[in-house]
Amino acid sequence: MSKFKELVHKYTEKYVNAMLILVMDALLSLVASFCALLVYNCVQSDNSVGSGFIFTWVGISFVAALVCFCLTRTYRIVVRHSSMREMLRFFVSLVIRLVIVVAIVTPIFISSISFIRILMIGVFDAAILLMLIVLSRASVIY
Repeated sequence: MSKFKELVHKYTEKYVNAMLILVMDALLSLVASFCALLVYNCVQSDNSVGSGFIFTWVGISFVAALVCFCLTRTYRIVVRHSSMREMLRFFVSLVIRLVIVVAIVTPIFISSISFIRILMIGVFDAAILLMLIVLSRASVIY
């Protein structure tokens, strides 16, 4: 009976930790999206975006982050044990997420905000998210 408990504990501990990291990364994606939109609204006070754009951006960004993180399995990477190939997964995941979000948001809001501004928000979002993910993984080490 104790071997069975140990086996179940090993499996659930590993599984829960990976899923917890996936959820944490997705929540960091939400934070990064809000921060990017806040930075944009502060910088471009005369051309600030509306609430419809904000909710659409954050929702699409969250779903795209979940999809990209699952496809590239970034939730399994620990910074201390990572090679450059694994760090490249973060970057690829964020680029794919950026392309998905910009490709979906642009046709919807092209009449109210230019493509360059949408792309600028996306780059801010990706940069903030990369910084948050690396910092969160590094903080888990210590």
